Amino acid sequence: MTERWTRIRTWRLFLLTCFVASGVHSLAPVRAENGTHLPASESERKQRTLRDQADQLVAAQRWEDALSLYLQLAANERFPELRERIQLCLRHVLQLRRLHDPAIHAQFVNLPLARALDVYAEAITRLQQNYLDRERSLPGRLVRLGLESISAALEDAQFRQRYCPIASESELRIFQAKLRDGWQNRAVQSGRDARSLLSEIVFQAKRDLHFAPPGALILEALSGACEGLDEYTSFQSPETLVAEAARPLSEFASYGITLQIDGDQLRVADIRSGSMAATQGLLHKGDRILRINRNRIERPSAMRIAEWVRATFTSTVELEVQPVEAEDRMVVRVPNDLPTVVGARIIRDAVGYLHLNGFRESSISEVDAALNQLRAAGMKSLILDLRGNPGGQFLIAVQVAERFLPDGIIVSTQGQLEELNRTYTAQSGPNAWIHPMIVLIDSETASSAEVLAAALKENQRATLIGTVTYGKGLLQAMIPLMTGAKRDDMGQPTPQNGALRVSIGRLLTPMGTPIQSQGVSPNVVEPHRDRQLELAIEQASRLASMR
Repeated sequence: MTERWTRIRTWRLFLLTCFVASGVHSLAPVRAENGTHLPASESERKQRTLRDQADQLVAAQRWEDALSLYLQLAANERFPELRERIQLCLRHVLQLRRLHDPAIHAQFVNLPLARALDVYAEAITRLQQNYLDRERSLPGRLVRLGLESISAALEDAQFRQRYCPIASESELRIFQAKLRDGWQNRAVQSGRDARSLLSEIVFQAKRDLHFAPPGALILEALSGACEGLDEYTSFQSPETLVAEAARPLSEFASYGITLQIDGDQLRVADIRSGSMAATQGLLHKGDRILRINRNRIERPSAMRIAEWVRATFTSTVELEVQPVEAEDRMVVRVPNDLPTVVGARIIRDAVGYLHLNGFRESSISEVDAALNQLRAAGMKSLILDLRGNPGGQFLIAVQVAERFLPDGIIVSTQGQLEELNRTYTAQSGPNAWIHPMIVLIDSETASSAEVLAAALKENQRATLIGTVTYGKGLLQAMIPLMTGAKRDDMGQPTPQNGALRVSIGRLLTPMGTPIQSQGVSPNVVEPHRDRQLELAIEQASRLASMR
């Protein structure tokens, strides 16, 4: 089961990448099983077959299998309905996780009815006020998304067995018809209206279906409203908020590994290409972590792992590892505080190179130090490698852009809130670095890294080489739901009922192009990683020779 949900999380992250990649070539050739390219006509037939199979799986409500096929299609072509179909499948797959793992939302499901309804009303109001697109977050639309989620949940056998086991098939169908043809058509203008309507639905479900507890229906209405907006907006229950707060693995993410709790074991779930972990080659996907800082892994939890990682007073975290394909155990020491600038050097004939793998507080001083080092070594042109950079602190990325831009727009933000409608401009003037630049990007260049890449490209400050970037151009905020909040020892209210992770703004390039879903296109498209660097060195060498 854990492996299945790991794939779901991967799909959620990969969703936009597929559309970004498909923008480079309208129809990339499909490979045969032996690795050779298929002729165009055969490729098109294969794509049509995949599409038909995926559509049939949707009709059969096999959402996970359908999503897998649609993602295969998205890697090679784009047709108008594809994005909508992928989002539909993704919503259902995420819902299945919620339905089949009720423990992650048990606290909310068991709230008293009045309080759960109040939380729902507050959530609808806050989504309407804060979501980046007001038209998409009108209360009536949010309610309809939630009722669709309730209807889909009633199709799930485990959900029915848990909450309305004695309801007959005909009773369920009649109730779903009321959802579709009656309640969904009600006029809803506010969170209060939404609460009133959902209260009526909950009462009817109890009477007609013997449904209990009502919090399960309210959870579906709330989660459906969030997940129908975009891939990133979601409801965070109290349980998931605890898990979020306890996530210990930012150090490991910088190193380039993702760890996954698998039952009573802890395993390496992924290794990011181009990372220190990938370069060292000590860890592999599937390796089992036996101890962290000599603490034996038994019934691992995110909170316990966080304590072990953060308790170290040394510069490394010690992992005892059982390799997936070896009998002998080994010890791997992971750096505790990795720099974001790595590999700064003169790579060839006055061509400087540095790899920026994230944005945090230290990145500014790291970039400045690397640039000064390269200039002292005789740098005349620079290769800035943003491949695999997942982003980080937005304002730090803006400040890095200012290092290279004397003037001009860096990025604009748009949202409902007045303070989000802002244009960030460079004002470095003669203090900006003036060396000619080549920037390397790929499909894992995301978020704040895309802001930097777009700013350098559209201000004609750098040539971009590689593939289209990830396409995550949203600003998000965690908005606590304060209904029923208690006060802590300092008298401050503390939310008890979870929070909303909301997309509150979108990022626009200097020319006004949204980054979300589109990404940043390179000036020179080159899909092969080694060849990307070769091209960058060739172009940077020519630029250096002209100075």
